[in-house]
Amino acid sequence: MWKLVQLVCCAGVILGGSSLCAEDVEALRVIPSPVRMDGPESSEQLLVWGTLGGRESDRTTEVGYTSHPEGIVLVSASGQVTPL
Repeated sequence: MWKLVQLVCCAGVILGGSSLCAEDVEALRVIPSPVRMDGPESSEQLLVWGTLGGRESDRTTEVGYTSHPEGIVLVSASGQVTPL
């Protein structure tokens, strides 16, 4: 049986080659939320939108990913989710 997996977007955001503290980001939005894995061949692409200075932009490849509980899915640096 495959379960709902909660993914947490974490770590700092990098803009234009310089590090930016998470406190400087007004909001992060992860799509889709929640992520559902229907079986061993499932995959899902996460999109992360960050708001800074009132402007929203794609930050998918600029954030770090972790999943909870660990050991169920792998999330690549580009936001691709696959079951383990």
